[in-house]
Amino acid sequence: MGRLVRLNGWLRIGIVLSALWMVGSSAYRFSQEMEVQRGYSNFMYNDRANCLGQNSLRRYNNQPEQVCTTKAAVDATYKQDVPWSMILIPPTFWLILAWLGIGIAYGAFRWIMRGFKPRARK
Repeated sequence: MGRLVRLNGWLRIGIVLSALWMVGSSAYRFSQEMEVQRGYSNFMYNDRANCLGQNSLRRYNNQPEQVCTTKAAVDATYKQDVPWSMILIPPTFWLILAWLGIGIAYGAFRWIMRGFKPRARK
């Protein structure tokens, strides 16, 4: 049977924090995208309602009516899906950047610390 990979405590903490980051930031991004879509849908609904109300006044005053957004177009804004790429790509990008930054900083720290250790004489 294959040998299990042994991870030190810091790597285990990093993996757990990375998983928490992906779950939390993806959920946050999803809620933000849904809020934007909800706001757009409410705007479309209110715009249609205002247009219909103004058209009834225009009809009463024998004025030409303006073209309003259709009900199907308003309903379509409520049914839009949030693309998963918009939810997963930004947190993944920042996670990879963090791992690279931590890895570079850790490597630089170890390199600097090796310079302070006395050399073994041969």
